[in-house]
Amino acid sequence: MSDTEETLKQEPTLTDVMGVLAAINKRLEGVEKRFDDYDAQFEAIRQGISDNAVRFDRLEGNFLLLRADVRELKEEIKHNRKVLV
Repeated sequence: MSDTEETLKQEPTLTDVMGVLAAINKRLEGVEKRFDDYDAQFEAIRQGISDNAVRFDRLEGNFLLLRADVRELKEEIKHNRKVLV
């Protein structure tokens, strides 16, 4: 038997190739589903970060308004002390 005949005997059949391709396709479908799950999780994380940023901006705005009110109150107190004295 020559090397060519051995090689020809070892060649996979079309059924073998199709079976391997089907197995690979099943594995890829499972990976694709996992990526969809990860995408959903990352989207939830992105949404949470965005919501937290908005809340922080609101808190910062409220803080700045309160600080301005305190300064205004201090000025009113200084003015009233001058008026009373």
